[in-house]
Amino acid sequence: MLSVNLKSTLSLCDAARTLLQWLGQTNIDFTQNFSVGLDVAHACEQEFFCMGGIGRIYFKSRDSELEWWGLGACESIFQSHVDDESALSQVVKKKSHLNDDLIYFGGIRFDKNRSISSEWHDFRCEFFVLPMLLMKHSAEGFRLSLNYRLGGLPSKVWLDHAQTILMAIMNNKVVLESIDYSFNDYVYPSFDSYKTIIEQALSLLMSNEHYKKVVIGRCTRRTFSKSFDPLHIFLRLKEVPHAFLFMFDNGFGSTFLGATPELLYRRIGQNFETESLAGTRPRSKYEQEDELLRKELFASHKDKSEHFFVSKHIEDRMREFGISDLFTSKLEILSLPFVQHLRRRYHGRIDEKLSDDKIIEALHPTPAVCGLNAHEAKLFIRDNEGFDRGFFASPIGYIAKNSAEFAVAIRSALYKDAQLYIYAASGIVPGSQAEQEWEEIENKQKNILCVFEELA
Repeated sequence: MLSVNLKSTLSLCDAARTLLQWLGQTNIDFTQNFSVGLDVAHACEQEFFCMGGIGRIYFKSRDSELEWWGLGACESIFQSHVDDESALSQVVKKKSHLNDDLIYFGGIRFDKNRSISSEWHDFRCEFFVLPMLLMKHSAEGFRLSLNYRLGGLPSKVWLDHAQTILMAIMNNKVVLESIDYSFNDYVYPSFDSYKTIIEQALSLLMSNEHYKKVVIGRCTRRTFSKSFDPLHIFLRLKEVPHAFLFMFDNGFGSTFLGATPELLYRRIGQNFETESLAGTRPRSKYEQEDELLRKELFASHKDKSEHFFVSKHIEDRMREFGISDLFTSKLEILSLPFVQHLRRRYHGRIDEKLSDDKIIEALHPTPAVCGLNAHEAKLFIRDNEGFDRGFFASPIGYIAKNSAEFAVAIRSALYKDAQLYIYAASGIVPGSQAEQEWEEIENKQKNILCVFEELA
């Protein structure tokens, strides 16, 4: 693995010019992986994500200021069919050959055994991408790297793509137009259908002791009169506090984006973190009413029961992991702009032989987004929910040489062909009422829908 450090620059435009000069003046050895990096004094997303028709990636942790911007792909790994080798497993095999500038970003379908609907076709069952151009933005500043990976793009194609991307950044004069297009919404399932599904779910919960909970979702499909760059939406969504922020644009017109509050897990070396998140109340703009809602959530037997199922699932998995030095927090409230949740945090140390694909296989799907037991709940969702979740409520994140971080992609949406599919779900346990669950989903979808109020 060859790493080259170039002289730092003042602007992103200067950095692109420096990298272009390096490409033109260097006899590149394409028989080995390499990464060419330099520090940049200042950059912004709008000038970095200037080029359409090419893959764009953004990921930011909820718990730090570190963010990643990616352009293009020097390697793309997909699992197209459920019987193929997992894309995640392929990444795990490759990560020992990475350096700090080579990071795979991607995700996994919620239910790989469900048929893939047309809107999700571009993402297949699993996908992971190693960006050609990767910006790391941390408290220390901006670090830009140009990356090449053996087994990815052919060298001539890689060189052509790299030059095209760098020239686009140098010549960027793009100004995003405002979204002033008309739209109409179609919600599915409808409330009547949703109510019927809830009744069926409650009947199963009461009659089958192995059923403890099932999570039922809803999709709002917003159809616009004209196509636009979904970067508009993301730049607004990026202002949501206390969230993992992500955008995965495959370069062919499909973009999955969101601002999710939920951590699946974080691993730095052998240090491991996860959390249980379940139970919901809305937020109020009035402080006294907001505090009453908070107390009501803490006192709710239904919500605590729902949260218990999630916590037990995680604690059982950690026992299987053989986790040591385990810390478990008290039950607490995670307050978000439109809703608040019950949360418990966990961290400890895991065996160095425990791989990321095995961790995700054990944790996903959690009872918070699927139900308990997971197998029966997933079958019920597949047969009754009425839409393809795709990557909604799925692991989405990155794997690096010595670390990994995955969020659960709730509070998310898919943009394709002038249509935005907005997803949310709620957990059904004994005592659930369809009207309250429907209202909870509406509050959760506000995370995305409020963006359009600001853009109007």
